Amino acid sequence: MDWTTQQNLCVGIGASAGGLREVLTICSRLPEEFAGIIILAMHRHPDEPGNQLKDLVEQFAHLNVAGIRDGSHLCCATIHVSRPCDMSEVVHGHFRTRADSCSSDRMTRIDEVFQSMACEFGRNSVGIILSGTLDDGVQGLVAIRRAGGRCIVQDPKLATFDEMPRNALHTVGADFIGSSDEIASELHRLSLGRVCVDQCQQWTGLWVQHDCGWWGSVAALSGAAATQAVLIGMTGCKLPRAVRCDNVSRVDCVLIDHFWECGSCRPST
Repeated sequence: MDWTTQQNLCVGIGASAGGLREVLTICSRLPEEFAGIIILAMHRHPDEPGNQLKDLVEQFAHLNVAGIRDGSHLCCATIHVSRPCDMSEVVHGHFRTRADSCSSDRMTRIDEVFQSMACEFGRNSVGIILSGTLDDGVQGLVAIRRAGGRCIVQDPKLATFDEMPRNALHTVGADFIGSSDEIASELHRLSLGRVCVDQCQQWTGLWVQHDCGWWGSVAALSGAAATQAVLIGMTGCKLPRAVRCDNVSRVDCVLIDHFWECGSCRPST
């Protein structure tokens, strides 16, 4: 098994004019157990206050929804949404962001996300093009195709603006064409049999104690790309970084702002 097969499914959803309804439909149809990373790449006005798209997606999605910050981890079973003023890409399991300084930057927002996904996730990358004008996302789909990933395009006949889907089909083709409901079903199918491993090699034998005294085994995840651990049996509890212990040890962890902050290893007692 090569390195790419050990990674999560990573799905980039690209949309522009007329694509919001489709994005919300797909996000609302994905079940809580969906084993994959979702990254939303949409054309938005940079002066939009806050992150209204993230707030809106949270109202519909069953998955976790997280804003993208420079240096933040990619998390499985999570929908990642950048700020409207940021360009984003994936680098070694983290997001890298920069301010979009001009309108031409904004018109390659989807391409940048898709191209970085192709480099990072290879054949586990999935690019989706929904309603929009012009051709952003086409070169990103080319990169995903060359990396062995899958290309999914909304049926142009169903798109409010069909230019982006038609350009994608003309240049790249698609492994799947359908409505937003059908695309959500296809993503669910692609995730079947997968387990979230957050891009990292899994090891076991770490014990943690949170501030209320709960003890439990965790599957600790480690790798050059990212470090993260998931507390088994604790819904929604994720470590922003893992603490590896050579032997079974105790690590004191405190839940801070929905994330577990853990100290250093200590001999188990």
